[in-house]
Amino acid sequence: MQLQTSDDVGDSMSMAQFRPNAVSSPWSAPPAAPGSSSKIAGAYTKADHDTEYYDREVPTNFAGDTGGVDTLMRSLITNYSLEGKTDGAPNHHFYLTKDGVKSVAKEVVGSHFGWTGKKGDDFVQK
Repeated sequence: MQLQTSDDVGDSMSMAQFRPNAVSSPWSAPPAAPGSSSKIAGAYTKADHDTEYYDREVPTNFAGDTGGVDTLMRSLITNYSLEGKTDGAPNHHFYLTKDGVKSVAKEVVGSHFGWTGKKGDDFVQK
């Protein structure tokens, strides 16, 4: 609360101006600035793989090409996921963003249904 003295009214009267309390009235507070506190802030992407500062390591239970390997998970980790960072180093926690999921859906719709272009895009958007 800020108090202002009004010269028109006299020295004995003050006008109070209230700023809404952001805790009790969260809708009145400005939105929080986007921060880097999420688990994927600054995460490593597929484009970072095989650079001088990052080499993506697929977990052993998804690596390889022979029986018992979950090829879908290997593909998701290798091609579409982000890998989180802890203290500037990869932490082996993989995440899919909404854009990553859309990319996966487009690939699946194209390879399994044969729908590409507008038809495939329309189906993915539904």
